[in-house]
Amino acid sequence: TELSEKDSIQEFNNFISKYDDVILIAHNIDFDIKFILSRCKLHKLKFESTLALDTLKVSQFFFAPLVQTIATKNKECETYLNTLRGLSKTNKHISSKLGHLAIALGFSSKNWHTASADVEMMYYVFRKIVNLLERHRDIDISSAQTFTLNKTQKRKHHLSCRSKF
Repeated sequence: TELSEKDSIQEFNNFISKYDDVILIAHNIDFDIKFILSRCKLHKLKFESTLALDTLKVSQFFFAPLVQTIATKNKECETYLNTLRGLSKTNKHISSKLGHLAIALGFSSKNWHTASADVEMMYYVFRKIVNLLERHRDIDISSAQTFTLNKTQKRKHHLSCRSKF
């Protein structure tokens, strides 16, 4: 039988409350959390508080800086860099879209934006990124991270200025 939205949320809450130290992992998790919280409010449900890890931010602040830092010395990272730049709209920045990461890291993005395909993609992408970060943990990526942080802060400032009009 198909569950109602309210029952589905309650089941999800029941599921995560069974475990200690739960960490939800999702790509662009802010979107998911806002959606869940709005639906909980609608149904007068409480959402279990839990830690969250955003694979989008992991990509932007760790994976992309590592790839940029070592691309000239590492063929695998050079391929990732070129593929992700080629998939971006401007061909200048490294795309961190889940489907683009999946393509670059060798996973099919077929059925992208369906729940089960996105979960499989996110899991595969996250494992590949963590593996790459572990293998290159001795690399200093701080200068590329600083560039990314500065770019992110400028974009947030630009968006906040625009929203006042």
